[in-house]
Amino acid sequence: MAMEFKHFIFALLAGLSLMLQLVHAQDQSGFISIASIELRPLKNTTYVTKSGSLALFLRVDVGSISSQSYRYPYDVYDRLWKPIDSSYFKSTDISTSLTIDSQKHNDFQPPSVVMSTAVTPVNGSGPIEFSWDSDAPSALSGAATYDFSIMKTENSTLPPIVNAIEIYSVKYLLQSESDQGDVDAMAKIKSTYGIKRNWTGDPCAPQAYKWEGLNCSYVIDGSSPPRITSLNLSSSGLIGEISADISSLVMLQYLDLSNNNLTGSVPDFLSQLQYLRVLNLERNQLSGSVPQQLIARSENGSLSLSVGDNPNLCGSGSCNKKKNNIVVPIVASLGGLLIVSLIVAAAILFDLEGENNKLRW
Repeated sequence: MAMEFKHFIFALLAGLSLMLQLVHAQDQSGFISIASIELRPLKNTTYVTKSGSLALFLRVDVGSISSQSYRYPYDVYDRLWKPIDSSYFKSTDISTSLTIDSQKHNDFQPPSVVMSTAVTPVNGSGPIEFSWDSDAPSALSGAATYDFSIMKTENSTLPPIVNAIEIYSVKYLLQSESDQGDVDAMAKIKSTYGIKRNWTGDPCAPQAYKWEGLNCSYVIDGSSPPRITSLNLSSSGLIGEISADISSLVMLQYLDLSNNNLTGSVPDFLSQLQYLRVLNLERNQLSGSVPQQLIARSENGSLSLSVGDNPNLCGSGSCNKKKNNIVVPIVASLGGLLIVSLIVAAAILFDLEGENNKLRW
């Protein structure tokens, strides 16, 4: 079985995560597997690109006097340096036994053992020439072969030397990765409810493999990341309160949590989702009252709100009305009883006073 190794450099901001997703096209035979994944941190000042990611094409130790390859601990970043035959450059090998301190003065920090050997032109005034065949044609010439010639400057008294070569190609993803805030929110929602769906990799990308129950918005030119606009968790066996992490899905337009076993109150943060157009909370065990802002949005037509079949949930402000209907008659009845009692008491006193008057007379 053929084994192929790929090296990529991705630019990540501190604190963010990297998700890797393996997609197997339907027209491919056999299978693809990942034996291992190794990650190495790099300085922000190395391998800088304006856009895209870097894929390693070639990394060689030029002028090596042995057939040995070097990586960690010789290379602090664990890059693999392979020797290359000097005849490829039509040049002369040179080397030094001194230690080359490349760690402090070069952000790439190439290994000292690699920098201790090099090639130089056979003719001191001549160039070092080399070329390679690319896997992608040039956008300018259409050619897939690149030729290089390195010469000394006019004021230089020494010929050029080459110690090592790294060649990368820029790779552009067909689709941007999902917004990191949405990714973090979905990971927490998945963990909170123990959702058993096949939710792996990026929630929205690639578009053909977005997570079940999600819809996302995509910008054609990729200038902004995909955003989650719809979340359908109906009949998903959800237990507990409505997760506060849903509030982080700020671009949400459609939310369906119906036919689960959700308890507790309808949280106020749902009314803060300004783009929400459909909210379905039917057939749960929610209690309390629906936030007034959600009711107002439902009444003005900006939100389709469904909260039926929640036995302990009050909608449209009916909770307060029911309490008033119970309390007011009781107070009125007590008031009536008090008035009648006072009248009877006054009548009795009046009669007694009358009798006393009679007795006195």
